[in-house]
Amino acid sequence: MGRVGINLQLSGEKIFCTVQDNGIGISAEKLRRLWADMKAAESRETNIAIRNIYQRLSLYYGEDFNLVIDSTEEEGTTITLVIPVGGVECIKS
Repeated sequence: MGRVGINLQLSGEKIFCTVQDNGIGISAEKLRRLWADMKAAESRETNIAIRNIYQRLSLYYGEDFNLVIDSTEEEGTTITLVIPVGGVECIKS
């Protein structure tokens, strides 16, 4: 049976939002292409949702934002968003 878990953790001045599943996972090659698509200046017609999230949060939080994707085929995927506590107000002060 498929499972999805969501975990929020506060560590210092950062919030870690982790979403984990036990699905089919992502191959190393597909993961490499996903990162290339997310960081590309022009939109390809693939991975639009994750690219949009990554780019918007990067613009909003700058270098204080991070997105980590860890995946193993046939085991699942873990995606972690790292954002500063207090959002942009925290960054400006």
